Amino acid sequence: MHSLRYQCYTEHKRNFYDIKWDNLNILSDCPNFSDICGLYPEGLDEMLKAAEMLSTEFSFVRVDLYYVNGRVYFGELTFYPWSGYVKFAPDEFDFTLGRQFITDKIIKEQR
Repeated sequence: MHSLRYQCYTEHKRNFYDIKWDNLNILSDCPNFSDICGLYPEGLDEMLKAAEMLSTEFSFVRVDLYYVNGRVYFGELTFYPWSGYVKFAPDEFDFTLGRQFITDKIIKEQR
């Protein structure tokens, strides 16, 4: 899942997309914006590869990357986005996210 933020320091808006860049029409803690960026973003393939490499050792992590002037920049790794407190609409999306956790990897790490 990808999250695209727009004007995050003034009129913060956010859209969520799947791996094929289809808008998921999910609401969160801020409003969605019109799909002005509906085209597959330049640099997304590079960012997906980088995110995959950076996340391999973790059962769950949000990888923040930025594509500026033809280059990928690393932002941060976040293990508890929004501290787990943001509500989504529809409610079912919470369960969709929960199913993404790789629990067998967590159990193996604890042994």
